[in-house]
Amino acid sequence: MLVVLAAIAELPAASAGEQRGDLHGVATLIPVHPICIEGRPCGKPAVGLVLRFSRDGRVVGRVTTSRAGFYRVSLVRGIYVVSIDSGSHRREITPRTVRVVAGSQRRADFEIDTGLQ
Repeated sequence: MLVVLAAIAELPAASAGEQRGDLHGVATLIPVHPICIEGRPCGKPAVGLVLRFSRDGRVVGRVTTSRAGFYRVSLVRGIYVVSIDSGSHRREITPRTVRVVAGSQRRADFEIDTGLQ
């Protein structure tokens, strides 16, 4: 939880007139098994993953997921492209965009494709 709070503290302060909203949710790595079996989880929490939120091609927010894959971030209202810092591996994230609504707390869960086939 301290990592999440530290990431929020690093975000730039909103200037007068900029209205903020919060996003929160869980990031899940999927699949984590070569064959998914009904009744058995096919994903797991994305621990310590850095989510990046961009507008107009510029990263304006970053947050690191907790041990349970949880994140929370406060951003200025608008639409953001979401990506991840994934080291040398290219991973796809779904959904790719999120909308932040001023004065609201919205849930946005993310699935990160592990590339496992």
